[in-house]
Amino acid sequence: MKITVKCALVLISVIWSLPLLAKESPSRIILVIGDGMGMEFVTAYRHYKHDPESSELEQTLFDKWLLGMSATHPHDHHQVTDSAASATAFSAGVKSYNGAIGVDHNGVEVGTI
Repeated sequence: MKITVKCALVLISVIWSLPLLAKESPSRIILVIGDGMGMEFVTAYRHYKHDPESSELEQTLFDKWLLGMSATHPHDHHQVTDSAASATAFSAGVKSYNGAIGVDHNGVEVGTI
């Protein structure tokens, strides 16, 4: 779990510093996705930080960066997806199957961001 938190912090730092570094339009953007960084993780972290004396849950450092969500389950709607199918859904906008990356559910190659 410590690795996931470190990855998330690195991602947040990179995103936060991009406007400071970019005087022109960037020619390349590196997108880092924290594997296993779902809403369950953020919710668990929020409850971990919660002060039992307070009636409200505390905000986390992730809350100010959350802009949206995506569903990355595999095409066959298994309950659990793997990193490859999830990355394909996120980067190509096309559902794949567990064990495959960069292809649709029929195995046809798809373009990615």
